[in-house]
Amino acid sequence: MGIGVSLLSEIWEKKGKGKHQYKLQELLELKGIKCLSTPRLNKIGGGTAITVNNEKYIIKEIKFDNPNKLEVTTALLKPREISQGDFSIIAFAVYCPPKSKKKTKLVDFITTAYHQSKLKYPEAYFLLGGDINDLDVKRFLSISSMFQQLVTLPTRNNKILSVIVTDLHPYYTTPIILPPVQPDIPGVGSPSDHSTPFCTPKTDWNKSDSKSYKLTS
Repeated sequence: MGIGVSLLSEIWEKKGKGKHQYKLQELLELKGIKCLSTPRLNKIGGGTAITVNNEKYIIKEIKFDNPNKLEVTTALLKPREISQGDFSIIAFAVYCPPKSKKKTKLVDFITTAYHQSKLKYPEAYFLLGGDINDLDVKRFLSISSMFQQLVTLPTRNNKILSVIVTDLHPYYTTPIILPPVQPDIPGVGSPSDHSTPFCTPKTDWNKSDSKSYKLTS
């Protein structure tokens, strides 16, 4: 399918397991994928990651103080092939567990991180994705009047739990909802209980300032 960028939540990475992390990175690199992750601390489950197709995107981790141990991965993404001009994306992969007591702290963290990043990268766009469960997505939309939530169909039962929030909405198609991810080996492990939003960029578009950009999906 040629996926360029993935924003992942509930990655279940084993924090502190060097052999496990090395093997995971090795497998991804064999497929030409670069991965940045934030495993959950102290207990299994959860965690977030951002992966990119290494031939299509350059990824650079952006680190922020995270004293509340929020499940967020942040990176600056730059497409390798752009016809002209400058284009970058401040990307956030987030996971908000069900009935989390850190909802406000998560929104505050994203708000602060976004504005700090914009000071350093004023031309960058914003992209946030992940499983937010019962956190009201309007709280992310309130960060900027330019943000929109692109996912319009349910991702688990009749609810939209996985979201894509961005100011790139004029340049992306409406997401389709893919079936839950299945185990690599049928019958070994369990499939995901969430469907996956999949969004593709429009191949050619013009910004309002008349600069032309070409994106690859």
